[in-house]
Amino acid sequence: MLYLIKGEAMPNVPAQPEQVVVMLENMMLPSLKALAGMEREKKLVGGTMAGRRAFAIILEAPSNEEVEKWLQSLPFWGIVDWRVTPLVSFQTRLDSVTSMVQRVKALLKK
Repeated sequence: MLYLIKGEAMPNVPAQPEQVVVMLENMMLPSLKALAGMEREKKLVGGTMAGRRAFAIILEAPSNEEVEKWLQSLPFWGIVDWRVTPLVSFQTRLDSVTSMVQRVKALLKK
């Protein structure tokens, strides 16, 4: 199953420069390295949004639970506002709409 995952950094940026460095080194850099590695391995497609502290990913996963576990494994999980949307393939939607058209046509003939 495919998932569209959008993440946006929460606005609670630490006030002290030392805290910012700790957050970046311990949360942001490891998370971005993990995502870049998965991108290189073709396990996901995505990127950051220009000019924003946000990103979008398309990830293939077997279940909602697996997506949740994967997100929670990222070091910056707790400081990102997540939006996860399961995607339906174009072929599945095509099949559904084709079937719907056939049912409606059959009703109109009655």
